[in-house]
Amino acid sequence: MRTDIEGVYDWIREPDNAEFFSYGELLEWVENRPISHVLSVKNELKAQAALIAELVGALENAQQYIPIDAVECRGDQCREPWCISCFGEEDAAKAIEDASNHNCEIKKALTKAKGSEQ
Repeated sequence: MRTDIEGVYDWIREPDNAEFFSYGELLEWVENRPISHVLSVKNELKAQAALIAELVGALENAQQYIPIDAVECRGDQCREPWCISCFGEEDAAKAIEDASNHNCEIKKALTKAKGSEQ
């Protein structure tokens, strides 16, 4: 039990946690709850942090597949939404615009997520 408590206090002192809570607030919160609840919350937060890191990596990897320009397959029937040959200039331009908007959303989310990591 003593090891659990010391582990919680070590966790409170981690620099990553300072961004979300002041040391005093977190310490007060911990001291007013059963250690089993605190350990449960600690484990849940660590799991969420790991999931967020995994999602950030997935978004970074996916960005390379977002088209930035329309293409022309010249009759090969690629059926890509951004292909001028398959869907015409207007629809291809709209697909690129949509892709660009999604890419901007991803960049904003990554910037926000990476800002909380630093």
